[in-house]
Amino acid sequence: MTGTLPDPRASRAVLVGVSRYQRHAARAGDDEGALDDLPTVRNNIAGLRRLLQDTSRWGLPRAHCRVLNQPSSSAEVLDVLREQADRATDTLLFYFAGHGLIDDRDEDEVYLALPGADRLRPNRESIPFKWIRNEFLDASRARRKVAIIDCCYSGRALGTWMSPDGPTPDGLEIFGTCVLTATARTRLALAPDNEPYTAFTGELIEALKNGIPDGPELLDLDTLYRHIYQRLRARGRPIPKRGERDTGGLVAIARNVAYRPGARSTPSAPHPTVASGQKSAADPSRTGAGAQFNAAPQSGGAPHPPAGRRRVVIEAGDGGGRQRHDPDTFERVFGVQERSTSDLSVELPLSVRECVFGTTIDLTLERSVPCGVCGGTGEVVNSRCLTCSGAKRNRQLSGFALRIPAGVRAGQTLRVRGQGNHGEGGHSAGDLYVTVREKAGPLRSAGDNLHYQLTVPMALAALGGTMRIPILDGHEVLRLEPGTQPGSTILVQGQGLPRAAGAGRGNLEIHVDVPTPTDLTATQRLLLDEFVATRPDDRGDLSGDLFRGYAFARLPMAVAALGTTLRYKAYDGTVTVRLQPGVQHGDRVPFSGGRTDGLGSSAGSIRVTVVVPAAVRATEREILRAFAEERGELPPTAAAAPPPRVPRQPRRFVDRLRDHIDGLGD
Repeated sequence: MTGTLPDPRASRAVLVGVSRYQRHAARAGDDEGALDDLPTVRNNIAGLRRLLQDTSRWGLPRAHCRVLNQPSSSAEVLDVLREQADRATDTLLFYFAGHGLIDDRDEDEVYLALPGADRLRPNRESIPFKWIRNEFLDASRARRKVAIIDCCYSGRALGTWMSPDGPTPDGLEIFGTCVLTATARTRLALAPDNEPYTAFTGELIEALKNGIPDGPELLDLDTLYRHIYQRLRARGRPIPKRGERDTGGLVAIARNVAYRPGARSTPSAPHPTVASGQKSAADPSRTGAGAQFNAAPQSGGAPHPPAGRRRVVIEAGDGGGRQRHDPDTFERVFGVQERSTSDLSVELPLSVRECVFGTTIDLTLERSVPCGVCGGTGEVVNSRCLTCSGAKRNRQLSGFALRIPAGVRAGQTLRVRGQGNHGEGGHSAGDLYVTVREKAGPLRSAGDNLHYQLTVPMALAALGGTMRIPILDGHEVLRLEPGTQPGSTILVQGQGLPRAAGAGRGNLEIHVDVPTPTDLTATQRLLLDEFVATRPDDRGDLSGDLFRGYAFARLPMAVAALGTTLRYKAYDGTVTVRLQPGVQHGDRVPFSGGRTDGLGSSAGSIRVTVVVPAAVRATEREILRAFAEERGELPPTAAAAPPPRVPRQPRRFVDRLRDHIDGLGD
């Protein structure tokens, strides 16, 4: 498996649960709008939070997983979601469990019911899912977004997503987005009284807790969906649905604790996996746009691909004949659709390197072939053929080596002749249309340029040093200048994609993220206190106008890690603003307060800018190196450099500080 687990330090999760609902029976004796309590929802939230934070599965830091039990208003949910979306640079996950309501006047919307919701008035005290979708659209920093909705009618969250002919909703046209829902758009969800969890979330928790035997090493959303689908269907329970955009189904959210290296993995397309390949049906020739795609036939069996090749299994329905699987499972989950009776269309995720340099993929497709018993007539001795049920065709897996030429771009569609479904009545096989999608990875493309998100520890950003970064040709050593700031962009010319309109290559843009240190130990806190004490004139400041709704805080990173109190000079005095430890660059900190003369007040947010120290003195450099050593983030250049010619007082201070802390525990 080539996927990777999202970086927990750069990811955020918001878990929302509503287990108790206010009764409406007292209003005019009408109880039709009342909603039953869902006590198992609290277990859902607690179980998911525990598993997401488990370091053996994902290891999401506690502060990165926000839980809202019984939220009082939609504003509370949306504010927390916006806050976490602003902080997530890798994966943003949103989960809701509770009642889902619908309004007959809006057939495409589901309302997530809050504690004060009324079944008869769903648009009050509820959150339309489109508001959640809008927050996902605004989450421009997060590379991947996941929404898991466990409520009645939750399939409506997919909009027209599941329709084979309908357009994709704008809200889901986001890179790497996946939505899992507990039910279809017209179905009720299930919360069994004698079980600790709701039906859908219970299966999700079971898979995350105990793993999936014979499954892949990482549990991505495709694998989880197929597993949950099969489990619920076997138990006669509501069937889940899903929608994804740009390989969002490949996002993994946990390690598979049941994974055993060398064990046979269950195929979970479109992940690369080993599958049985059959003899090729035909040899495609040259396609349009001057591109050459060779489909080299394979002999029977499943030979191992040569080095540099991988296998992909895509199973698809054809709209005719018997359908072994639920259409939602393959035609829409794996992005396979039909252009005509005999043509097939598939979406193939490729990495940036595979697109640039080309690759050969052993592709296995499930396609329609004439029934071997009735010869494609549908009848045997004037009776309907029992093998194909009169459909004249059966499903069969067949494989071939698909050669992807160098220089393809995401969104391009490649045509491979003769690799579609077999035609009826002796007609030739149709064509296969392969649409290239960019697979999530460390490098992402935008036009001719490449983009890479680089996370730099505070000490390394302040002192400077080197870091290893990926490029198209492998890896490169990047030198960071002292005082590298969060939010800055480093431009590496000539390391992007080959230009589509001429010679040369685009650029590599490295987006620097310097997170404020959190979860400080006592030693680390004292080291930062000492560092701040050496810079008494740099404690941060406030600017703007609090009472007109705009204000900005500038904080040195050491001060941001420790937390601080800033004073704002108002017309008649001073307003005190408290900033909690661990505030991050770009955060919006809520503020409410008023002037001491009572003539003005404000309720808004303060935009925080965190600054990395640049010109540090020898004493400060020693303290930063000691801090980095305590956190296991010692800059490589500092480790390799000879001892600096400075007084030994700072080092002796650190030693005495550690001895003092060790003595406190005796």
